Amino acid sequence: MVDKKEFEQAVDRVSTVSSERGRAVKLSLTDGKLMLSVTNPDSGSAAEEVEVEYGSSRRYRFNSRYLLDIAAQIEGESAVLKLADPGSPTLIQDRDAKGRSTC
Repeated sequence: MVDKKEFEQAVDRVSTVSSERGRAVKLSLTDGKLMLSVTNPDSGSAAEEVEVEYGSSRRYRFNSRYLLDIAAQIEGESAVLKLADPGSPTLIQDRDAKGRSTC
């Protein structure tokens, strides 16, 4: 679980250095922390850390535009990211919504 506003702002900040073509944001989970990072050979790199309720370490890559679009649909204050292995689909839900999926 992650605070929706913090997540959205972090994605927006790190995506400013991503290339227009890829807009990839790497998400790395470690004990209680979600690290969002972008590396672009032309404009440098950026990283943000957000507190999360999660325990095991993993790494994922997402298009920053998709993450911002999804975060904009979250009406509550927290989002639940249901992550399996990096090659599997991810489900992002509004924690406060009863039985309704965001994507």
